[in-house]
Amino acid sequence: MEKETTLYIPSNVKTRSEIFDGYGKHEVIQTLIAAAFITAAAFLIFSFNHSVPFLVVFIMAGIAASVICTTKDKYNQSVVDHAKSMIRFAREQQDFKYKYQKEWGDV
Repeated sequence: MEKETTLYIPSNVKTRSEIFDGYGKHEVIQTLIAAAFITAAAFLIFSFNHSVPFLVVFIMAGIAASVICTTKDKYNQSVVDHAKSMIRFAREQQDFKYKYQKEWGDV
């Protein structure tokens, strides 16, 4: 009789290094790109109202929102990924037109 061998696969093993759960190198790059656009927009608004507290709060809130929107959950999907999936689904064909035909037994 052969000896049975079992394979143990550990759960919750990550395939990439992450700073914290769901936030790794790819998300950092996305956050840096968003931070550049947010900072540019903040300085554009700052040129009109000259409010330093508004500038600081706008930049910090924008970066925090970027981190929140790019962090992946336990299903490996972020808010941005979910929005992309919803847009892709909305663009697909949604109108199904069926034509009634007699069944095979009906002659």
